[in-house]
Amino acid sequence: MSEIIDYNSVIASNVDIPILADVDDFGATPLNVYRFAKQAERAGIGCAAFDDRMPLNRATAYSVPGVFPKDRMIDNIHAAADARTDMVLIARCLAPTPNNSYTEMLDRAAAYAEAGADAVWIGLPTAQDYVKAADVIKKPLMAVIGGANLPATAEAMKAARIAVGQSASMVNIALGAVDKALAELKATGRMAEAQKGALSRATSQKVERVEELNARSRKYNLPRASASER
Repeated sequence: MSEIIDYNSVIASNVDIPILADVDDFGATPLNVYRFAKQAERAGIGCAAFDDRMPLNRATAYSVPGVFPKDRMIDNIHAAADARTDMVLIARCLAPTPNNSYTEMLDRAAAYAEAGADAVWIGLPTAQDYVKAADVIKKPLMAVIGGANLPATAEAMKAARIAVGQSASMVNIALGAVDKALAELKATGRMAEAQKGALSRATSQKVERVEELNARSRKYNLPRASASER
């Protein structure tokens, strides 16, 4: 858990907006959750999303089902709420539960909200299901967006009463691009096709904040930010 927090702290220190960190189970037990919530907030994390998935389920990539008992997750939420000052807490309710019951899942989600979660992350089949869930949970909802049933648009999220969206496919899309580039390199010795999907020079400079670095370099009488001497 410390490694996850440390990694996110690097991101937090390099952006000018609050970050949302997925911190898995936040340590799994209330005492651990309390400690790591303190550590996360000190590290600059603005929002921590943590779930009720048991470590065995995570270690086996969902092949072994398992979520914490509801009372344990409520204690974890209480611990995180006691530890934080301003950090937003999102409790993830993994569904379906062991009984494959969406009714039970919504009951858990409502209990997590009442326990002190500022928002609840759930997975439901349709936008209308999220609308119904919002009436039950009475806290902002988080969901995976960008799929066929839930487009990643402000209008679609508002209609479904979703406050926070996560696009789970982004990492796989990026890794897929890298895989195709390496396959092309192995087959042809070049990456001509893969290069067509590369960032433009202007976008790369924006991401790397080259203009800002150049301005600072000029201020301190240093070479341009693109120079190795900086």
